[in-house]
Amino acid sequence: MQVKDSGIGIKDVDLPRIFREFEQLDSGATRKFPGTGLGLALTKKIIELHKGSILVQSEFGKGSTFTMTIPPLTPTDKESYAADHEAATREL
Repeated sequence: MQVKDSGIGIKDVDLPRIFREFEQLDSGATRKFPGTGLGLALTKKIIELHKGSILVQSEFGKGSTFTMTIPPLTPTDKESYAADHEAATREL
């Protein structure tokens, strides 16, 4: 899946920082965009829990493209998820 925007883009030097928790590229007092710096970090963790990956391509001043890949579930994965769900439901 790809998500594209035509926003402000990300400078090449900042790309390694965008998936860090509580990291904001514009952290000054005059920051224009709100947020806590958790959205992309959480997204990456969730995708990796599903054995997937997330990549970003960006051009500063023109926008960004995020590409997420999650492999299909195998029969073993489905059995594991079903067992986890059943155990979690019993605990409630």
